[in-house]
Amino acid sequence: MIVVISDASSLILLEKIKLLKYMIENTKLVIPNAVYDEAIKKGIEKKYIDAIELDKKTKEGKIKVILIKDKKKFDEIKTNFNLARGETEAIVLYYEKKGHILAVDDLKAMKYCDYYNIPFTTTINLVLDYFNKRTINKQEAIEMIKNLGIYGRYKNEIIFYAIKQIGE
Repeated sequence: MIVVISDASSLILLEKIKLLKYMIENTKLVIPNAVYDEAIKKGIEKKYIDAIELDKKTKEGKIKVILIKDKKKFDEIKTNFNLARGETEAIVLYYEKKGHILAVDDLKAMKYCDYYNIPFTTTINLVLDYFNKRTINKQEAIEMIKNLGIYGRYKNEIIFYAIKQIGE
C-alpha cells in the first residue's frame, strides 16, 4: 500500500474538496503530530467542519498520527530552511517512515523536496491523478479544482490549466 505523508494545508484541502474519502480507500495516510495540532486540534477549537471530519477519520484509524523521533533532524531542517513546524515534521516523518510520497502545498517545502529528491505532490495534482485513474469522474474533478480555487492559494493560471487538463 502506498504511504502518503501530508502537511496541514494539503490535508485540509483534501477534506474540503472531498478527495480525501477516495485517498483513504487505497493509500495509507500518515500525518505528524504537528499537522494534527494545526489542521485538526486548532480547527476543532474554531468549530471548523473539516477539522471535525478529519478528527473522526483519525479516531477511525483512516488517518494515522505519528510523533516524530528525530528532533535533531527537525531542528536542522527548520533552522536551515525556515519551514513551518507542520511541514518540517512531515518531512522528518517521510524520512523516518520511508513514505512513498509527500503531499505538500507549501512552496518552501516543495523547494526542499526538489533539492533533496523527495517525491511530492500537490492537492491539485492529486485531483488530476485520481481523474486520470478514473477514480473520480470529469464533473467531480472540475468541481474539486474549482473548489481549490476558492479554498487554496492557487493562482488562477494553475486552476485554468488544471481544468484544461481535465478537458473542459
